[in-house]
Amino acid sequence: MVSIFVLLAFCLPIYLALAILKVQERKAQQRLNPLTKGIFRPAGYSLYTQIDELRLDVMAKVAVIVFLPPTYFSAMSSSDVLVDTPTPI
Repeated sequence: MVSIFVLLAFCLPIYLALAILKVQERKAQQRLNPLTKGIFRPAGYSLYTQIDELRLDVMAKVAVIVFLPPTYFSAMSSSDVLVDTPTPI
């Protein structure tokens, strides 16, 4: 039972970060009226913004891929220490 709480304690920040990224992605998808804002833009500006959004998506996914396995294994190893029973891998 303790291992579930330990695992939730380690996974909760990851889920919160993913939720924040999803909210930011939804805000970025809201389009502005081109007749009222952003008329004077340099050439290729819309392509630059699309590339920037894709770059942020890739960085977020890489961060999750990099930090998720160590977090999982640290949660499992700390649950082994707290419960004093080895978990099968």
